[in-house]
Amino acid sequence: MSRTARTNAQGFTLVELMVTLAVAAILTVIGIPAYQDLVRRNRLVTTANAVATDLVTAKSEAIRRGRAVNVSALSGNGDWTSGWRIWVDQNANGTFDAGTDLELEAHPALAHLEMNATTNVSTVAFNGMAEASTGVVWELCGESGEEGRRLNLNVTGRLSVTTVTCP
Repeated sequence: MSRTARTNAQGFTLVELMVTLAVAAILTVIGIPAYQDLVRRNRLVTTANAVATDLVTAKSEAIRRGRAVNVSALSGNGDWTSGWRIWVDQNANGTFDAGTDLELEAHPALAHLEMNATTNVSTVAFNGMAEASTGVVWELCGESGEEGRRLNLNVTGRLSVTTVTCP
């Protein structure tokens, strides 16, 4: 009886395949929550940067135009989560009129985040000297207990962004 030895065996054994699948499953279980956390943080930072950019844009436009440029909540009742717009009040009535006022930018409602002003402010106007009509503090939050952002705009037009823990 002679046995022939295999010298050119190719492929994986069942044990090697099962070990590889077990390692992949463990890495997936660890990686998915970390990835979801990364997506939440990136969404928060991106939105905070968009708000800050729009406030700076409104301030710059007010200086360029030499007249008031407004940033207001789309809802009109101070609910900034519904989105916001940058606009020029052409008829000087203090409210956005689609037919007469010039809309520079608009942002849709926020998904998975809440943005609330600590005071009931629905519009901030920047004058030609880049001063804000009122000081406002917005808190941008996702889940309770998670990291959020606070945007603090003072009446001189200075904006600061800090990290907070969401209530």
